[in-house]
Amino acid sequence: MIQLDVCIPVEVEGKYGEFYPGVINGLKSLEELNVTLLDSANSKALVEFTLPPSSLRLPPKDSGTILEPVQGQEVDVLFSSFSGEPTLDHGLSGDVIASKLSAWWPAVVRKIGGSFVIVELVANFSVENSNSSEVTVLPK
Repeated sequence: MIQLDVCIPVEVEGKYGEFYPGVINGLKSLEELNVTLLDSANSKALVEFTLPPSSLRLPPKDSGTILEPVQGQEVDVLFSSFSGEPTLDHGLSGDVIASKLSAWWPAVVRKIGGSFVIVELVANFSVENSNSSEVTVLPK
């Protein structure tokens, strides 16, 4: 395995189309990357996975502009984890780990009223969702 001197920020796709913040910290091969998922403050490493590059995307650049939502617009909505959550147990299943992380979920703006925006999640919650790769937790 090749360990990287500098971690590359990425977002890791979950099995329902959501994206979790992480960093690439090593290469097993061109088809397998070591990725560490980060807490909601992007400062603490929580769990490490081996993933194919197709499960990753680069995080968007911060344009510094405030989004003015438009009805029908496709957006990503951040659902934050609770800050008081205990440290993750590395023996937990991927679904339990994912439930304790902040993630960006795909959504569509449905209504706008004053400073409130109503969105509809467009994540694929079907049981047959087979687009994602099997994710395995590496032992520490």
